[in-house]
Amino acid sequence: MKRYRKFILSAVVTAMLLSDCSADKGEVYPETQQSRDSTVITEEAVTVITETETADAETATAITTEETAEETEEEFICADNQLLYEDSYFSVLMEFTGAQELTEYPDAAECYEYRKKDHVLHTVFTVTNNSMKEFDFVPESIIIYAAEKNSSWYMMPNTVYDIGIERADSCFRLKPEQQITVKLDFVCERECIEHADEIKYIDIKAGLSEDIVFSELKNKYIPKRLHITDRLAVKKAVSAALDKE
Repeated sequence: MKRYRKFILSAVVTAMLLSDCSADKGEVYPETQQSRDSTVITEEAVTVITETETADAETATAITTEETAEETEEEFICADNQLLYEDSYFSVLMEFTGAQELTEYPDAAECYEYRKKDHVLHTVFTVTNNSMKEFDFVPESIIIYAAEKNSSWYMMPNTVYDIGIERADSCFRLKPEQQITVKLDFVCERECIEHADEIKYIDIKAGLSEDIVFSELKNKYIPKRLHITDRLAVKKAVSAALDKE
């Protein structure tokens, strides 16, 4: 029994030595070679796929970023006759669509509130609630100021009924994310349109509209944030209406 065990042990040792020698000579069994080759191919394939996918993803991201930037830029570019006020509470896009002599509206020209040499400034105001609060917006609270040398003017939306021009006759309560569009006509001297330099939402305690209770307005501080003092921007946008006469 001892000789048999010694023979087995000797055979095992011999096999291990042969194996080491074969490895030293660079000889690899076919199965082992195939396994290593497969591993190499798999690693290379994974590397190529990963690099390609990464490049595609980076390209797609770059394209998406450029498109988004272009869309954002286009969204905030105003025409010559437009002004945009925007903050975290609300935004107002003001478009000055044209100007005409008051005499083109006979009923308005006969109105004692205005003078026949006055002009009508046509506008469209789009108001959007960007906040999570409701607020009341009163169009007749908007005032446009103008100045040139030692002269100054101001104009407010028309509030007179039935004279052929748009009237600011309502109060709008905007819910979160709600948007309204209002047409307003301002009546003023031509010089006021030519030299407009400031737009403001004023805090008036009472108005000409009988259907508005100013003491009960909700979150009045929000629309009061509308105040544009960029003289050149205001003049450019408002006076552009004269080109559409």
